[in-house]
Amino acid sequence: MTCIAVTGANGLLGQKVAERFSRIRKAAVCGCGLGDSSTCAGSLSSWEEVDVSSMESVLDWFSRVKPDVAVHAAAKTDVDACEESRLEAMAVNAEGTANVAMACAGAGARMVYVSTEYVFDGLAGPYGETDDPNPISIYAKSKYEGEMRAAAQIGNLVICRTTVLFGRNRGGALNFATWLLRELGAGRRVRIVDDQRGSPTLADNLAEMIAALALSDRRGVYNTAGADVLSRFEFATRIASAFDLDATLIEPVSTFSLCQKAPRPLSAGLRMDKFRANFPEVPVLGVDEALAVLRDQMDAAQDGRRGGGL
Repeated sequence: MTCIAVTGANGLLGQKVAERFSRIRKAAVCGCGLGDSSTCAGSLSSWEEVDVSSMESVLDWFSRVKPDVAVHAAAKTDVDACEESRLEAMAVNAEGTANVAMACAGAGARMVYVSTEYVFDGLAGPYGETDDPNPISIYAKSKYEGEMRAAAQIGNLVICRTTVLFGRNRGGALNFATWLLRELGAGRRVRIVDDQRGSPTLADNLAEMIAALALSDRRGVYNTAGADVLSRFEFATRIASAFDLDATLIEPVSTFSLCQKAPRPLSAGLRMDKFRANFPEVPVLGVDEALAVLRDQMDAAQDGRRGGGL
């Protein structure tokens, strides 16, 4: 039986990756992470508390689950918090990735590392896989360091760069889309930047892309993101429209006006030509298609709660 190991399996992306692989016959999905595991329990063959920044903890887990493929989704993703906690960001995102890569190399396992478009400076996006990274925040530097350290440890590696991840999280943690839905649903005004461009990516669609890459023999860097490149403000107005909410509550502002701790790449986004050419059977969803999926999921969850399910 094939064993798929998923780090950060209780996070938004980890849940979706575990669900995706759990539908593959003769595949055991072994998850690890920190905190509540109930968000992914139905998709996992096993769960363990593992701190990826501890080499001993990672190697010990690998010795028990003996994975054929490891999807490394665990990360410290709060961009501003990383700016304030540089050592922790590097320990989790860089050292933790190196630990997983070393464990994969020792186990003869294939590695899939989930990275970010933030490795670019945002001066000339959207970006392809061969464009030169130039990270400008601690978060971005730690993730790019993770890319380099993984590549130095293991050859059987694919790096998946993604961005603006959103979706229904069974754990309740908010992402940009679900936070906005909460605010607009309550009739509260929000300020959204109109000068940061990226590629909004539905977590379910990203999990499909990761599964396709994980089960292939492809190596190297692949962009794995949504089809559209648009500003956060444009994305917000699309969300409001998809959920029949009041878009006039959304006020466009500049990134400078928010005084965020960490610098952001402004003109970013990811080009998806390479992935499409190699995996034509996997859809790359545009924003409107992705939001339709999210609305169906949230409607189904609401119906389930009314009926006593979910």
